[in-house]
Amino acid sequence: MLPKILVFCYELLHGTQDPVFRDQIYEPAGIALLISTVLLVFCYYYGINGLRARFSRTWPHWSGFLILNAIVNVGSILWIASRAEGIKVFGMPTLLLCFINAVYAALGFFIASAVFKWGSPNARRTPF
Repeated sequence: MLPKILVFCYELLHGTQDPVFRDQIYEPAGIALLISTVLLVFCYYYGINGLRARFSRTWPHWSGFLILNAIVNVGSILWIASRAEGIKVFGMPTLLLCFINAVYAALGFFIASAVFKWGSPNARRTPF
């Protein structure tokens, strides 16, 4: 069921592409997106802010982790596309997918922040 949801989410913004995207890229990219987003949010709220209270209630640190999450997920698309057969790594469909994945990563980071921030010892009000 998860692969179908991931394919639907990517095709919603990416449109219908070569079958290679559906068969080899969307599922691993979506799983990498979910794992990296949860790990970075957990690291921010329980690692960085759990150890040092001076990072609480600061937008720059939270925004830095959000941007790091987007960069990691763009890199994951490029890495997955380089391993797939029949895909140009720096072709227009792949670069568009990188942008879409960065948007999904930022949205996922925002949603995960709303969930995980309440258990943080020092950052319950970060970023909002």
